[in-house]
Amino acid sequence: MPKADMPGMLKNREDRQLFRTDKEKNLYTAQNQFYPQLGAKCVEQGACIEMFCCSTASYVDVPTMSTLVTPTGGELHFYPYFNLQADGERLLKDLAGAVNRQTAFDAVMRVRCSTGLRATDFWGNLHMTNTTDVLLGGIDSEKAIAVEVKYDDKLGDEGCQSYYQVALLYTSVGGQRRLRVHNMAITCTKQLGEVYRCADVDTIMNIFLKKAVRKLLDTPYKSIRGHLLEQSISLLACYRKECSEPSSGARLILPEALKLLPLYVCSLIKSEAVCSQSDTRIDDKAWQMHQVCSMSVSASMPYLYPTIMPVHTAHPDDATLPAACRCYYEQLSQEGAYVLENGFVLVLWLGRHTHPAWIKAIFNVHSLAEIDTEKFAKLPALDNPTSVRLRAIVGQLLNRRSHTMKMLVVLQGSSSENLLRRHLCEDAGGDGGPSYMDLLCHVHKEVRNALS
Repeated sequence: MPKADMPGMLKNREDRQLFRTDKEKNLYTAQNQFYPQLGAKCVEQGACIEMFCCSTASYVDVPTMSTLVTPTGGELHFYPYFNLQADGERLLKDLAGAVNRQTAFDAVMRVRCSTGLRATDFWGNLHMTNTTDVLLGGIDSEKAIAVEVKYDDKLGDEGCQSYYQVALLYTSVGGQRRLRVHNMAITCTKQLGEVYRCADVDTIMNIFLKKAVRKLLDTPYKSIRGHLLEQSISLLACYRKECSEPSSGARLILPEALKLLPLYVCSLIKSEAVCSQSDTRIDDKAWQMHQVCSMSVSASMPYLYPTIMPVHTAHPDDATLPAACRCYYEQLSQEGAYVLENGFVLVLWLGRHTHPAWIKAIFNVHSLAEIDTEKFAKLPALDNPTSVRLRAIVGQLLNRRSHTMKMLVVLQGSSSENLLRRHLCEDAGGDGGPSYMDLLCHVHKEVRNALS
């Protein structure tokens, strides 16, 4: 962290006592305008910044440093408490990925719509000097930009088409100035039932997540959580009132396309990018907030609902991934081993009664007590079918993400078990967040109140 008495000097301002207070938002804004202004100047020159933060310090002020990267369309790679043995390979892979991937530079994007529609808001790693032009120092296939389109005039008769165009003017690596254009036509309808039938819950949650992260910069967490719940209840109450068949209020009726909406909202309000827990580090949360801003729809779903699968029953001859299970603690067997990944971290959880033969095959030790989880970097390459199979599963999970994930080993009952439990989104949160069943009951109650 720059500490010299010069422009850009930063001070340690980590204060967890501000979590869940009206002053928490101050932790996620830049300490000064030096870095945001420098980022804006880079965009004007068509420069994209890719930052690799490898620090052994406990605080580097990621909230401020990210304001240098975000407007340029770049990415901040963060390796807290950097250790060469544990993190060196991840750093090299991320560096190689940043150098080798195809990137467009000095880009300008504009979204056009047919009469009655207009693009009103944009989310992503971008910079805007007016209401229409999106400026990007660089953009690649791993980044996504979300756009909210509102209608403020009559669209036409039932079945007519509305049109959208996204035009991106950019410079290729070879120095050629190019134009890429995407056109899309969508059928308009006056039937609410058709709107709900065609709703995309994954895209809705991607927008909800990005809106929540942006609001953290000026709004207390409690207000954000309340707003998300109100939006969800309003969506479901409208469907129940306008689209569903008359029935008693004894059960919650959900549209087929939005059946998972309460589950994802439950996870969102407890996610690390949105909710601060007592053991949350400001740098870690700010880094996830930065990542979420440019996250694609496909990447945001495992972040909201992680993939967890049993690996102790994986057959050595099976080349497919084990079937995933639901994200709550009670379904984890004490005799089992499970892998959880959400795009940021990969956790191998070992039950306290995991079979000694399985432990010997994977770690070449005789008991859980002999596993050094603090210095763990990757699975040992042992010459036996069980080890080969588990390393293949982990390799498949790592390869389907655009950047490397830190791998952790967590033992049941250990002090580090919260590293897994914080991702089990169907359980109640450690700092008072609702379980999925509690939230579902709350939504049902509020939908009935809205209808009455």
